[in-house]
Amino acid sequence: MTAVDLGRRASTWRIFYLCASIILSALVFGVFLCRPGINGYYRAMFGDMIYGTAAEPFVHRALLPTAVRLVMLAIPPNTATAIHYSLGEHTAVKNLFTILGWEQEYLIEYFIAILLMYMSLWGFVWALRYLLSGVYRVSPRVRDVFTLVTLVGLTQFFRYYSYLYDFPAVFLFTLGLALMARAKWKTFLVVYLIACLNKETTILLTVVFALHFWSRTRMTRARFAGLLLAQLAIFAAVNIVLFAAFRDNPGSFAEVHFPHHNLEVLGAYPLATVFGWCGLVLLLFYKWSDKPLFLRHSLWIVVPLVALTFCLGYLDELRDYYEAYPVVALLLLHSVGRVWGFEAVPVTYPASAGAD
Repeated sequence: MTAVDLGRRASTWRIFYLCASIILSALVFGVFLCRPGINGYYRAMFGDMIYGTAAEPFVHRALLPTAVRLVMLAIPPNTATAIHYSLGEHTAVKNLFTILGWEQEYLIEYFIAILLMYMSLWGFVWALRYLLSGVYRVSPRVRDVFTLVTLVGLTQFFRYYSYLYDFPAVFLFTLGLALMARAKWKTFLVVYLIACLNKETTILLTVVFALHFWSRTRMTRARFAGLLLAQLAIFAAVNIVLFAAFRDNPGSFAEVHFPHHNLEVLGAYPLATVFGWCGLVLLLFYKWSDKPLFLRHSLWIVVPLVALTFCLGYLDELRDYYEAYPVVALLLLHSVGRVWGFEAVPVTYPASAGAD
């Protein structure tokens, strides 16, 4: 096959990948908005989230609501009124808001939030590719197929409720892992700060950092202590500010759900589902020692996630495990490659590499 033929095949594949990405991301986002939707839980209704009157702990997830308010402030009042009136008069818009259960009084806020959430979804796809190239060497086609499959896999997380901060959470956490794997510490700390404003589970990045870089072979003690203290200081400062800002809101730091629901769920799974999960776990740990050490250390975040979800949430509400999703997907990629005959070769960045 000539170089021209190879170039044409590569070009055709890129066009296919781009089209598939656009279509699949639109479908995933549509499912996210419609099933189960973003405005169904009375303690975290859209307008309350945007304007800071929602209950704790939801109101603390302030990144996207703050961004929406800032955009609203940048729009002149007369322009906002004209946009609201113009769009609000369209029958299609009215029908859409009725079907989705959205309040038309927040019409502009919804469109801004939708744009930011969709950008976060695309950000997750980009961050996942960035993380993948930081832990494996794979062919471009394997990388592309993996990101498409993982993108579609997000739909399995949409149960009970979806929230404004879900896509920003999986995007920023994945990006944080990618920057950590490359030891880009200045950029990492900026992303860490932004992620703390979005969700308190950002502290799990610090767990990964502590587990992976504790060894003197990967980082000096002084550097380790400095970066660890920086993360803890950022996390504490952000949460102190958020607690102070929303101290009069109803609710508490965490929703406590008595574990009876989770006990019932564990006893209600059909045998086929149990075998399916067991198969997934076996595939996850297949050739375990050959997989990137960074990913193996990162998987430990599943332990606190499951423990917290058992006590404070629903075990079958998979959105509680968004932070672990890119790690599990990448570990499975190595196993699938071994079974299907393609290579995902682990790579390692030294702790000082790429320091910015």
